[in-house]
Amino acid sequence: MSRSVLLLLIALATNCAQAAAIRGVVLDHYTGRPLARTVVTLESIQGYGSAKTSLRTGSTGQFVFTQLNPGAYLLSAARPNFATWKYGQKFWNAPGAPIFLTEENSPYLDLRLHRLAAISGTIWDENEIGIAEQEVYAYRNSKPPTLSARGRTDDRGGYRIGGLTPGQYLIRAGSKQLDEQTAVTPTFYKDSVSVEEARLVEVDLDQQLADINVRPNFGKLVQLSGEVRPIPDQCPGSVFVTLTSDMGQKTASTPRFTFDQLSGGNYELVAEFIPSRPSSTCEQSAAYQAFHLGRDEKKILELGRIPAVQISLDDADGKTVDSSLVTVVARRKDLAGEGIPFELKSGAIMLPGRWEMTASARGNVYPVSMTLLTAGSVQRGGRGDAWNEFLVHARMGVALKVRVATGAASLRGRVTKSISDPAIGAPVYLEAVDPGSQKRLSDLRKIITDTRGDYRFVGLTPGSYRIVSSFEFEDPDERMMESVRAKTVVVSPGAESNHDLDLYLRP
Repeated sequence: MSRSVLLLLIALATNCAQAAAIRGVVLDHYTGRPLARTVVTLESIQGYGSAKTSLRTGSTGQFVFTQLNPGAYLLSAARPNFATWKYGQKFWNAPGAPIFLTEENSPYLDLRLHRLAAISGTIWDENEIGIAEQEVYAYRNSKPPTLSARGRTDDRGGYRIGGLTPGQYLIRAGSKQLDEQTAVTPTFYKDSVSVEEARLVEVDLDQQLADINVRPNFGKLVQLSGEVRPIPDQCPGSVFVTLTSDMGQKTASTPRFTFDQLSGGNYELVAEFIPSRPSSTCEQSAAYQAFHLGRDEKKILELGRIPAVQISLDDADGKTVDSSLVTVVARRKDLAGEGIPFELKSGAIMLPGRWEMTASARGNVYPVSMTLLTAGSVQRGGRGDAWNEFLVHARMGVALKVRVATGAASLRGRVTKSISDPAIGAPVYLEAVDPGSQKRLSDLRKIITDTRGDYRFVGLTPGSYRIVSSFEFEDPDERMMESVRAKTVVVSPGAESNHDLDLYLRP
């Protein structure tokens, strides 16, 4: 081996020995046992963002990240049925604080994950005998309540709903026909029909709250039946009928449908015919109805052609805008909540019913407004970057008009812990709000500060925003933004505003 090659190998070995590393083990906080196959993620803070790399722990819960450059890093660990752990976080749902590495240090970290909470109890009859095969629902305490998880009682009427994040919940027993004359109607804990009189159940990490027992009310359940028509002759295919309420969805796969054991309330029906071999004479079709159900009832759903949306983009002068600059996102909205968002493109078919849409743009362009045009009706939305709700009808063409403008705004600044101490890797949250009601208009935006404590948001629609930076909480809702007195800023078209922030600390 030549002297030059030997020196090169020695140099490489020396560099490897001196390179920083982060090692550790992931354990169950309650038992102290190793958690194998946990996903550990390391983020390197770079510029106005981060670069991520992930790995899984081995059978002993060990992990190691090697050959790291000096700098600031964020470390987190995630595993199903456990709360995500983040290095330096002050609370279970708070963001993590950065780890600062030099060439010499290689920290070894002991990560202890907390299990998510669980609620258990029994659904009783009038004699405190458990009701078997009874649906049970856990709702987040919001307005309106949001379905978080569900379960079913066992042969003794016991239930257990796990995987719950800390907070307040409403527990509700579903409907069930017990015999020919007796039926269970939906009832909240503690034995209340109305959500206003329901008792809240609060849980924390590692907690299994027991004896949340419900004695449901008895009453009359109703039946909804009906028929989907017309099914095209000489056009084989499948029919799917979906009934939606605030307690979820039920589906039937037949033109003649029956839904039993329903309680009175508001419902939505969607029918969809999918041909086995689509053609010009054998097309996909659908129908939609929203109604209140108070007694046994029959419905006829008349199928109609599913409309395809045509998206047009123009500016204030009516000139067409390059479609590659704007992205439209849509999601289904029904009584059970919002569906999964997806990118909406011209030509996509849209089932009749309620939809929400929003737009984002690139470069110096920003969305101004949205309008949905159908035969004989014009539905005007609000700000183009907000979620706008529209009703889509069968048989009618759908045209979505997005008005855009040039001169997107930007917002930048520095976050500091004190006058001369920048907050590195600190989350910055930006919320578009209505200047009058202070209601949130669009999804919360988030960025982390760079190695100088600087942040920058680009491509903003001009208007009013609230902004705050803190390690104390993550993804704050409207009430949180108000309670921490987030700073209100107004950004103007084509301008870059500068607003420095003090890192928010809980009093």
